[in-house]
Amino acid sequence: MVGRGTAVALALGLALLAAGCSVGAYPFDVFPEMHYQPSYRAGEPPRLSPPASAVPITGKEVDYTFTEAQTLAIPLAPSPSALAAGWQLYGVNCAACHGPGGRGDGPMAARFQAAGAVPPVDYASPRVQARSAGELYWILTNGLGNMPPFGKLLASQERWLLVLLVQEVAQKGEGQ
Repeated sequence: MVGRGTAVALALGLALLAAGCSVGAYPFDVFPEMHYQPSYRAGEPPRLSPPASAVPITGKEVDYTFTEAQTLAIPLAPSPSALAAGWQLYGVNCAACHGPGGRGDGPMAARFQAAGAVPPVDYASPRVQARSAGELYWILTNGLGNMPPFGKLLASQERWLLVLLVQEVAQKGEGQ
């Protein structure tokens, strides 16, 4: 026969164990939290979730595949002011790896080579010259190889400014 103290301890242990299996933010919810249930106003029908392919009116960008991006055109006209803005963005975001002139000789390039990794690309290389503007935009947005994605760090227009700059360096074969 189990003593009264042992039974109480066993019941308390089982209660704590069951409370640990709770899905709420607290081990034991005396009052269920409101954010775990759908919110409706009185008399309002339940809201439906939007379809997965829906684009919010706040301006979510369309996700392109690399193949789809090949046909994208630059929405900006090349101008001295656009290139100046591109060089400013480049200096902050790209020069550490790609170097001051886009030749793949930035301060981080030596670290890539020492680690046995592929060094940053030279914008004047045939590989970059063969890329379309849309492909360059996709690479800037999603990253490629050791290059990180800049889609969440730079606005769409800023990435297009960088595409203009990369194409400028690729055509001239020299940096700023």
